Amino acid sequence: MPETFLKLSATDRREALAVAAAASGRPLHLLEKDVWLVWLLDVLFRAPFGEHLVFKGGSSLSKSRTRRSTTRGGRWKCSKKSEAC
Repeated sequence: MPETFLKLSATDRREALAVAAAASGRPLHLLEKDVWLVWLLDVLFRAPFGEHLVFKGGSSLSKSRTRRSTTRGGRWKCSKKSEAC
């Protein structure tokens, strides 16, 4: 989703954020911050060193996915129960 959003023109991004802010009741600037944070965390975790990263703090933990080892390889698990992966 962040890549699609970031490909929009500045005007379209502002309009999309305004619609989301009106629907969610969250401030526009916080929604924009969330888009950038999700994009950054996705880039970091997909990097070759991503499996070795550990973050401490509310923002990064609330937006990231954690890898859980199993006998048949790793599984992605969302950090929030309400999110669909």
